[in-house]
Order: sequence, then structure tokens, then C-alpha cells
Amino acid sequence: MWATVDDMPGVFATGDTLEELRESLSEAITLYRAEPGEEAVPVHVGPLQSVETSARAALALC
Repeated sequence: MWATVDDMPGVFATGDTLEELRESLSEAITLYRAEPGEEAVPVHVGPLQSVETSARAALALC
């Protein structure tokens, strides 16, 4: 599975399960928001919900 964040260009994550995907997405967002030279503040990503579309899966943050 994979996910992107439309409002954060270049942010994407992958995982074999929704839980792995959520953890990977949290790390990606944390790194995106981190200021250069400063410690990254972890971002909490809530549960993910899988939504099937015609040829790909889209994920919604709840």
C-alpha cells in the first residue's frame, strides 16, 4: 500500500499493512515539517481508512 499527502509535495509513504503505512506516513510528515538543523517534532497520524477506487487505493486520514 502507499499514500501521498496532497498538501505536502513529495511526501509519500508505503507499508504492507495499514498500521505500517500509518507509521511510515507519520515519519514522512514529521520530516517534511522539520526545520533544517532543528530536532523534528513527531506528528501523530490517526487511523487510516482504505477506500478502493477504480484502479488504485486512496487513503483518507480520519
